[in-house]
Amino acid sequence: MRVARCCLALVGFLGVLSLASPAGAAVTVGQAFTPGNNCAGINFLLQLGVASGASYTMPSDGVIVAWSFTDGSVAQSNVVFKVARNVGGGTFQIVGQTAAGPQTANSKNSTPARISVRAGDVIGALFTSTGACVTHTADASDLYASTAADIAPPTFGSFTPGNGVKLPVTATLEPDADGDGYGDETQD
Repeated sequence: MRVARCCLALVGFLGVLSLASPAGAAVTVGQAFTPGNNCAGINFLLQLGVASGASYTMPSDGVIVAWSFTDGSVAQSNVVFKVARNVGGGTFQIVGQTAAGPQTANSKNSTPARISVRAGDVIGALFTSTGACVTHTADASDLYASTAADIAPPTFGSFTPGNGVKLPVTATLEPDADGDGYGDETQD
């Protein structure tokens, strides 16, 4: 009788495990395309919304394990990927950043990262050299926020809203089910 109860308990436990949902899969946020318009001086841009295509907003908590910037015909230098959290009133807290490695013109250039994020955080980039870094669009739903300052984590900064601009930046978001700050698929 004791063995039967043990076996029933084990079968029940295994049944519950089989009903558990599998861990989430990695997702890409942002969009890759060749930029058509130049930046000059210090330009820190966050993409807040887009009219179509992949969002630049984190759909869930997790860890950004890589990011990319697509260069135009002249490679950008000193590109820094940034993640920000909207705290209201045009103020964002920078929650993470990673500098790009060497860039290659007319290429999507990827850089590893490890930035813990929350659902709702947005991605963007800091540009400090002249060259193609955005594409101007005619769509008022392509929303961004910008500042002419380099704001480092975990600092808060004021940004000016705008529309009609898209950034050629993507990020790979992995789940972090164990909460250790490492992406579950490639970093754990």
